[in-house]
Amino acid sequence: MKVIAIIALIVAAIGAYFYKQRKKNEVEIKPDILDSELSFDDVVAFFKSKNLNKDVHTPFMANGDSAKLKAMFHQPYPQGKEGYVSLLFGIYNRKSDEIEDIKLVYAKSLSPKILEVLGGDSFVILS
Repeated sequence: MKVIAIIALIVAAIGAYFYKQRKKNEVEIKPDILDSELSFDDVVAFFKSKNLNKDVHTPFMANGDSAKLKAMFHQPYPQGKEGYVSLLFGIYNRKSDEIEDIKLVYAKSLSPKILEVLGGDSFVILS
């Protein structure tokens, strides 16, 4: 009987851990649609509008169509828009281990500067 109780406690602890991990990545993603080119200045303006602390916050930018990126979110990911490219950018809080703010933009194109910063990677940490 003792063994069954210990096993039940272990299973409950593991379940609680995974539930907590799943909740950490739950962030609402509401896409914006831009019928023109998304500029790097637009992305920089997003970050400048936030009260960032370099010791706590990590800004990032990612290809919004990346399968790896979509797998990171444990919720329905917004459907793509035909004829548009997507860019996801946001702020990760290292202290709370959560995404603090995020923005997904579907645009007709991405500026050459954004493409240069991404450099063929699907996810880039900005500094």
